[in-house]
Amino acid sequence: MENKLVTAILAATIALAAAGLQSSYAQYGTENPTGSVTQEQLEECEKYGIDKTECNEHTILAKRKVIEALNNPKSGSGTALLSISGEQTWVFVGILGAVFGGVAAAFFVRGRKAAV
Repeated sequence: MENKLVTAILAATIALAAAGLQSSYAQYGTENPTGSVTQEQLEECEKYGIDKTECNEHTILAKRKVIEALNNPKSGSGTALLSISGEQTWVFVGILGAVFGGVAAAFFVRGRKAAV
């Protein structure tokens, strides 16, 4: 009876390990996730200096994104706070300073009243 139980547990462990290994290949596998690379994609990878082994749709899009950001430095990162046109940033910093300063002042005044 014990041998059957041990064998069943061992078989279940192997089956679960194999299933986990297969799903990890699906997520982290080294194969091209977008299927085979087209000749057009290979030419674009060559143009951008991407190695043929890393050439896929994702690396091409990432390279295009970097090139677009370098060609348009004034547009910033897409976040107004980090943009190069500075007036909006200073207004935002001023509003944050007023809010946090007001909260700090309220705690300070309340703390002084409690000490008296």
